[in-house]
Amino acid sequence: MDEIKSKPKFCPFINDNYEECYCNDLKSQNIETVIYYCGQNYKLCNIYKHICQKKKKEEKGCESCEQS
Repeated sequence: MDEIKSKPKFCPFINDNYEECYCNDLKSQNIETVIYYCGQNYKLCNIYKHICQKKKKEEKGCESCEQS
């Protein structure tokens, strides 16, 4: 049977505790931002892009970034 590949519903870094991530500073003022960028729109997030760029340099690739 073919495996169904679905798009991740959340940022792959949501559980990684990056200090700069929106989800680490959860306040009523940034709830909309967290929902937008930490959800399905994570590829549009500048923090996500920055982390991917940094990981690619340090690790010669980033599995989370390449899958998305």
